[in-house]
Amino acid sequence: FSYTTAVSTCSKAGKWVEALGLLHEMVASRSPLDVVTYGAALSACGKGGRWVEALAILDGMAARRVESNTVTYNSAVIACNTGGEWARSLELSVEMAANHVKLDSAMYGVAISACEKGGVWTRALDFLSDMAASSAQWDNLVCSTAISACGKGGEWMQALWLLAEMVSKRVDSDPISCNAAISACEKGGEWVQALFVVHHL
Repeated sequence: FSYTTAVSTCSKAGKWVEALGLLHEMVASRSPLDVVTYGAALSACGKGGRWVEALAILDGMAARRVESNTVTYNSAVIACNTGGEWARSLELSVEMAANHVKLDSAMYGVAISACEKGGVWTRALDFLSDMAASSAQWDNLVCSTAISACGKGGEWMQALWLLAEMVSKRVDSDPISCNAAISACEKGGEWVQALFVVHHL
């Protein structure tokens, strides 16, 4: 019987209760725990939006000196995002940088999504800047989400700047990113700018 395989199976099936139950059994029986097992349990939490449990698992990893990696952090951030805890998502992103854990494209996307949900447009732009400085590539999704974050923050000029940056970086501006920019202009009362974007769709 392999606990790790069982936890992974529960995770893939979206059964976070069972996955965490197995993890607790492992702790109680002092079975060896590695980053793969923790990662599977965190993935289950991510799918279920169980942010409290995800953070507890990260704490447990630290207590047992099991190093977190991009995969485990990503699952924890997803759990926080799904659970509506965008501020904690951003805290984890900062913690990753402090622990020298590299953010990949998927992680940047999740972090920018947290910024959008919280209307923290400046942080969204910071993440985009970090992406440009690393090997992570911009895509339609992260750009659209960042544009939406700017819109929520009333920064229509930043939204239009991002739309222009997409063109300069050869990222195709799809209807989602354009609509996000139009919405930002509308919220700022900039109807002329919104119509300009519409005419250039």
